[in-house]
Amino acid sequence: MEPEQRPVILFTKFLNKVEDAEPLITDPEMNSSEKRRKLAEEIAQARKPKQKISLMNDLAMELYHAEPEQALKVAAMAAELAADIHFVQGIARSHFSAGMAYLVLSKYEESLYAFGQAREAFREVKDKWGESNTLNNLGLLHQHIGDYGKA
Repeated sequence: MEPEQRPVILFTKFLNKVEDAEPLITDPEMNSSEKRRKLAEEIAQARKPKQKISLMNDLAMELYHAEPEQALKVAAMAAELAADIHFVQGIARSHFSAGMAYLVLSKYEESLYAFGQAREAFREVKDKWGESNTLNNLGLLHQHIGDYGKA
């Protein structure tokens, strides 16, 4: 018997209030390029600034591995919009995704800086999960560059 095939409802992550989130329905079998296309469509249709910023950060995270330069551009745009409306959570996620993209590009100093900025922003909004995820990536990055004392 085959498992039931049904869509998965993903809410844009890291919004301050769940009621601000609008669902993005995706197929669990959707490949990365389809996800990027769907996110781009959702960004174009987003009416609320926080929703648009969160979707842009989702897109940056989807892009960072295959297209890190593009991920950096999207993250920078999201960070700018988030700063305009003082959406610290959005700023934190933008820095986090930039840190991931810099890591893929082997730009370790830039990655350390971006993760440091993300950590401070996550701490400011008391997002323990975001802060711990960032600390984990900082530790892995320090280990990767051989700075075991900071790892």
